[in-house]
Amino acid sequence: MIINLKNYILFFVILFPAYLSAAPTDKHPMDIYASNVQKSIQSRFYDIDLYKGKECEIRVTLDDDGKLISAIPNDKNSNNDKKLCVRGIELIEKTQFLPTPEDDFAPNKNVFIILLRL
Repeated sequence: MIINLKNYILFFVILFPAYLSAAPTDKHPMDIYASNVQKSIQSRFYDIDLYKGKECEIRVTLDDDGKLISAIPNDKNSNNDKKLCVRGIELIEKTQFLPTPEDDFAPNKNVFIILLRL
């Protein structure tokens, strides 16, 4: 039985080597940009205990130079906590954004979602 199991594992490793990587290597520039913005925003929640277990999804729109055009809660997310959304938008409005990176795979590189989950 052990020999058969080893053969199956070896078979899996040969056919599906990508499943063994710890993290995806093909992240697009906009995914990395949005992830960094989200981490930056979440790190500035000094009153985190007020929002523990809450979440808010905010749609952010920037111009090409990184100037904020809008930050609005996603109405389709029924789990949005109103107070967390207000606080998140306040922090987003105070953020100095870098220009958005070029990304051939992003349909609209200046619009992205920040999911605050504390």
